[in-house]
Amino acid sequence: MKIYLIRHAEEGENQGLSKLGQEQSLALAQWLKDKSIRALYSSDRKRASETVEIVAPNLKLSPQIIPRFEEVREVEPLESIIEARERAEGGLLHAVGKNPGRNIAIVAHSKLIRELLAKLELREFVEGDELPNTGVVVLEYQDGKFKLLDYAVITE
Repeated sequence: MKIYLIRHAEEGENQGLSKLGQEQSLALAQWLKDKSIRALYSSDRKRASETVEIVAPNLKLSPQIIPRFEEVREVEPLESIIEARERAEGGLLHAVGKNPGRNIAIVAHSKLIRELLAKLELREFVEGDELPNTGVVVLEYQDGKFKLLDYAVITE
């Protein structure tokens, strides 16, 4: 099973997507088309949900919004990095459990994805890296273990 962790497309005004962000989302949809994605998840933040709204029709999927994939909360109510990591891991395990053996895609936020990778003890591969808009991290899940296959794949 492969998991595609994707940073949302470029943000425009009011936390929605810019014109470039819409174009990035279309390119992402094309890139994902041959990946046999069987479930599509998203953060509840507008820029992430707008990204999946553009991607979903090309994959013939209905996106599922999961608040556990929202960005790390750095405003009230504050959240510690440990709490963010636990929350993200719980969301990932939930998505994996609902889709055994099937490839899934999750659109979330750069910092949350990095913290999730740290929680999964894959940190040595990503220390200090910023995931670009619609950048993709590819994980493999097999026998209860996650393995990092690729980091910061550009979908353009």
